[in-house]
Amino acid sequence: MKHLVEFKAGRMIQNHGAKMVEPDERKGLLYLYRDREDVLHFCWKDRRSNKTELDVIAPPGSLEFRRVESCKTGRIYVLKFRRSTNRMFFWMQDPRFDLDDDLCARVNELLKANTDSDDELPTSMPPSVNSFRHHSDHKN
Repeated sequence: MKHLVEFKAGRMIQNHGAKMVEPDERKGLLYLYRDREDVLHFCWKDRRSNKTELDVIAPPGSLEFRRVESCKTGRIYVLKFRRSTNRMFFWMQDPRFDLDDDLCARVNELLKANTDSDDELPTSMPPSVNSFRHHSDHKN
């Protein structure tokens, strides 16, 4: 399985009914891949245990990944489910904050391309984004 994009990010924990989120301190990896049936998956794994703990199937047009602009104390991103109020929060762990916008754009390009099977993904991405594209057998 080849990761279409991957980058270091941790999960955020939201207590039931609370509006604030707190960081899960574990080192993590967010990645997207297509399975054998060409279904897109949005995943998170713990880099220490190498266990995938989150595997969200991304039906066409169902997800959006974006920065939480109201957060001024960190680099927080949200995975929004367009047909529900569900949200999952993540924090960027790579020290190279200048890559955040490119990575977010790449994730959304994959999610958007998933809405129409005739859409082609761009064949080239900025070098900063290509540097994050690895095979799944890469050890973190």
